[in-house]
Amino acid sequence: MLNFDAVAKKILRPPSAQNCARLNSIGDESETTRLIVNFALGIPPFNYISAIKQCSTHVQFGLSLETAKNAVLRSGSPAGRQQNAAFVEAFFNYDETRGYSRLRNVENFDGEYRLSRDVRVPTRPTFTILENGELVPVSLCGWKSLPLDIAQMRFWMTMLEEGLYSHADYRRSAAEIVFLLGNTGGIDSPRIAHVIKRGDYTLLSRSEMRDQADLYVKAQAAALPIAKAIWEERERKRNDHAIDTMIKPEIHEPTSPGLFD
Repeated sequence: MLNFDAVAKKILRPPSAQNCARLNSIGDESETTRLIVNFALGIPPFNYISAIKQCSTHVQFGLSLETAKNAVLRSGSPAGRQQNAAFVEAFFNYDETRGYSRLRNVENFDGEYRLSRDVRVPTRPTFTILENGELVPVSLCGWKSLPLDIAQMRFWMTMLEEGLYSHADYRRSAAEIVFLLGNTGGIDSPRIAHVIKRGDYTLLSRSEMRDQADLYVKAQAAALPIAKAIWEERERKRNDHAIDTMIKPEIHEPTSPGLFD
């Protein structure tokens, strides 16, 4: 069970840019507050950190598919191991055509986008390749579907543009974001690559970004007491249940009298 310090940290320190975009309902402070609260109190059953790490290692060092799949099947939450293995396999299949692993891999730039003086959103790519004399930052996203609306996509792309692609080495780059989306053919169908490139979405204006940044900071402040009240109520119920379990009297079923009773 999380303590509230961990919950507050999730509210005050935004996640990576794509997940921060999910927490922003553009122009709607109330909905943004609700999204932040749900994110802070939620504990997802698994994530794709293990799979993305193995994909990056493949690009850098030529890791084999078998080694990568074995690694994700032995690490992370058991609930997500098969999903991570499917992600790895889908990326390797896509890489056979795209050829990231055949290109020179270079050090990433640790970007960030500042929503305010104290609120910074990480924008680091998964890996960076050198292609046709230009650095190309590539971000892998573990989502199985695209949950963002157009305004959220524009918000995300603008954070990347200002917090990563504007870096001197990336200014002329054809940056890429790679999704490996679930196939509608069924649960066992392979995931399919979907790629978004720099310039595919119209960026938000400076004033639109400033307005949304101000809204997000207000939503953060509003989310703290709401999340704390929900957390405290959950803790109270949990403690009451624990006490009830401890003091519940032991009940013995009546037995038939013995021969000498």
